[in-house]
Amino acid sequence: MVSNPALSLRERNRIDCWHAIHDAAADLTIERGLDETTIDAISDRAGVSRRTFFNYFPSKEDAVLGMQAPTLPDGAVEDFRASAGDSFGRTMRLMLAVLDSAIPDHDDFPRRRTLADQNPVLEERLRRHISAAEDIVLAILTEQDGDSSTEPLPDGIESAKALLSLAATILRFTSRNDPHGILVDREAAINRSIDVFRKAISESL
Repeated sequence: MVSNPALSLRERNRIDCWHAIHDAAADLTIERGLDETTIDAISDRAGVSRRTFFNYFPSKEDAVLGMQAPTLPDGAVEDFRASAGDSFGRTMRLMLAVLDSAIPDHDDFPRRRTLADQNPVLEERLRRHISAAEDIVLAILTEQDGDSSTEPLPDGIESAKALLSLAATILRFTSRNDPHGILVDREAAINRSIDVFRKAISESL
């Protein structure tokens, strides 16, 4: 239940409905398995119609995961171009912003990860959303070559792809290696993973 007083009643109701559908889908999948979890069963448990279900999620898989297609949040590009720091740090922050748009509820990470691990279909769906987020970020990274206000990446598109691949790899590593840390302090968990990668690379060269 959402209790943020800054939200309008309509927005609170929308978020509560989203959570009700997601919780119903995830709980039913845990109880019955993904194959036996139907959209009708999810809608019945959540207390909504099929039409309302599809207003929130395009498929039962997305409802189970509590995910949606990633988008580019308002202000994300401006923050990326205006922020200080190295290219990798800026790329990581942009990637997180886009992923946040696809995963409204970060507190549900352990259940989401468990369900994806147990169901290959959900794991594939999760990868597709992450891949879509990577495509959005790559488009921004390569666009900056024509933006005089931003220092271009040293090797153009190849450098952009390398930065994006490294950011995505570190995020995946963190989600599996330190799932508790992500919930407690995501930035600290990611920084720990970055240190692990730096040490591994330095020791292997």
